[in-house]
Amino acid sequence: MIVIKIGGSAISDKQTGADYSDEVFKRVAAELPRDESIILLLGAGYTGHSIAMKYRLSKLEGNALHWAYLRYSVSEIAQKLVKTLVNAGLPAVYFSAISSIKTSGGIIKSFDSSNILKFAEMGFIPVMHSDAPVDLEKGISIVSSDKIAVALANDAKARLLIFGSDVDGIYDNNHNVIKDARSIPDISKHLWHVNDVSGGIGNKLYEARNLKGTKAVIINMRRDGALAAAIKGNEIGTVIS
Repeated sequence: MIVIKIGGSAISDKQTGADYSDEVFKRVAAELPRDESIILLLGAGYTGHSIAMKYRLSKLEGNALHWAYLRYSVSEIAQKLVKTLVNAGLPAVYFSAISSIKTSGGIIKSFDSSNILKFAEMGFIPVMHSDAPVDLEKGISIVSSDKIAVALANDAKARLLIFGSDVDGIYDNNHNVIKDARSIPDISKHLWHVNDVSGGIGNKLYEARNLKGTKAVIINMRRDGALAAAIKGNEIGTVIS
């Protein structure tokens, strides 16, 4: 089993709103293996992050319409991914995180992933995205697809978790890609930061600490061949777990 997170930074520029989803989705469809179970997660990108920040969505607070608009906008992008995969002959199916996840203070407290894993085992490609499930403290809260990806990787005992970004990995101070971040005591000083409600690359490092035996790597999903190389186990990107 492989879990792949297509980052919001891969499909859009979170500062300008430039859209790269068509080319990234087609690249993913072309490079996915046909002989291994796959689960795909999708980041919210510029669209989701701009809506969340515009309306300051962190809890319900009477903002039901804004939450609904946020979720509709992100699910529309996910359906675009599903359509691209199906048109390429891949049996992608959309799954909603709000039907299987409950959080408390933004932390996943319960997650019934059994149907998702079963569909993957049967040869389908489940597609999910960052979402806004019921939160026991806030009413509703955003749960990043990074967090969902790690939970699914653990439940599936996945051999690999791939985080797709718009950069070749984590850079050192000389802008060289760090091949293995696990050997660096304080990786935080090497991270660039963006105005990102999901935490950017820093959040991937934080969430990857919770992996139970799954290798995790950050790659550039805008680069041809990077996804295929990572799936084959080639040295590419930055290993973070």
